[in-house]
Amino acid sequence: MPRYISPLHDTYIRFDAAAAFLAKHYNRSTSQSLLEMLVIAMWSGRFNPPDISGDAFADTRERQDPENWLAVPIQKPRAQLASGQLKLNPLPYEYYEAGRDTVLSVMYYEGLLPGEFAGWHDLLKGENELAYLHSKAEAFDALSRMPLDCYDVAARAYLGSLHIPRRMLQDWLDQRSSSFNGLLISAAETMHQARPANDASAHYDKAKRGRPTLPAWESIEVWAVKLHAQNPEMQRKQLAGLLYLKALEKFDEAAVPNETTILRRLSEFLNDPRPPFSGAA
Repeated sequence: MPRYISPLHDTYIRFDAAAAFLAKHYNRSTSQSLLEMLVIAMWSGRFNPPDISGDAFADTRERQDPENWLAVPIQKPRAQLASGQLKLNPLPYEYYEAGRDTVLSVMYYEGLLPGEFAGWHDLLKGENELAYLHSKAEAFDALSRMPLDCYDVAARAYLGSLHIPRRMLQDWLDQRSSSFNGLLISAAETMHQARPANDASAHYDKAKRGRPTLPAWESIEVWAVKLHAQNPEMQRKQLAGLLYLKALEKFDEAAVPNETTILRRLSEFLNDPRPPFSGAA
């Protein structure tokens, strides 16, 4: 990851910049309230990469895609610094691909979590201080319920400096409200699909970003509506899996979106009524 991410970067956008930008297009909210929305979503795991633990047959391409990870500023390890730099405070930062666990760790060790440090120390270190991020699930639950005003100025500045891939944020916003459609990623652009660098089947242009246009999408939408009508009680994850397998029967693998992406778009295909910011964030 780079030492610095420009505000003109075409892949990432800072949390605070995203909040300010969204506030201009959604006049019912302030930039601070929208930043709070992003922070709570982050603590709730909405911006974590796909979890493939325990699945021996999982497709790892999405987890390997850097656009499925936040870019988090972290002080460079002291062992990698020149002797003169070791005297600096703060130490130089670099950006690393990370999820909420890393953000929690960094903010804990830099004293940026809201409120008294002693309480977080007892929760995350445990009584014997041997456990690393002990009870982190409880910490995430607590943080996802704390307003932005609970953080001090330095902590709010750090949270604002987190960078999120524009595509990831656009996908999440599309599930929350139609008010933000196409703001960060144009609907006319081609969706970037993650592939390892040595994947011979990666024939698409990696520079393109946006909504899916793979050949299988039209058929997937038709099948989704039909299967949902036949069995409206079917779980969405199960439906996405069936659609994925059905698409592989008709199309080459390179023409088929992965199961996670299909799952994300099911609400669009099935015309679910979703008011702005509905559901858990």
